[in-house]
Amino acid sequence: MKTVFPYISLTGVVASALVLAPAARSGEQPVPEGIALSEANRAATPAVSTVIGKDDYRAPSDGNEPVRLSGQEPETPLPVSAKPLVGTWLNADRETGGLASVIIAPKGEGVTIHVLGACAPNPCNWGVVNGTIYAQNVDSVPAVAFTARYTLSFEQVILVGHLVKGSLQIESFSHFTDGSHRADYYELDVMIK
Repeated sequence: MKTVFPYISLTGVVASALVLAPAARSGEQPVPEGIALSEANRAATPAVSTVIGKDDYRAPSDGNEPVRLSGQEPETPLPVSAKPLVGTWLNADRETGGLASVIIAPKGEGVTIHVLGACAPNPCNWGVVNGTIYAQNVDSVPAVAFTARYTLSFEQVILVGHLVKGSLQIESFSHFTDGSHRADYYELDVMIK
């Protein structure tokens, strides 16, 4: 049996797959095919594990989706629960110039995001957009983060929110589209229920 590992060259570019031949004698370390090691080099070669990676996932070299290498594929993916994110979140900084409030509601397998920006004298209604929710890892169900995109009359905004110790930290990445020559900018708002 041969073990195949993708390998990265010294320049950081995935160059090819490294094929390891089985050890000829018990206790020998596998070596790339076609490479002969002296006994001294063989003794200095560290053991190569046959474990591919966390949870037995690896990305195939043809660019398709990750392939499960062991066990059975689940028939349906685990549904991520929006419940931890759902609700009305208010900016912890009442003097903010960013997001005044965010209302998150469940919708199918995702959420809707309704933003009110901090404008004077009344908050600016950004409207409602669909958001994508994310769990902590592939085996988790509760949502811990979301992403959403807004296209306003003068800017495009990407929102990335994640729960941190009971608060919702929302990062905003704003790109101006109105020809005003303002610099695109980043902002972080801390929201509480």
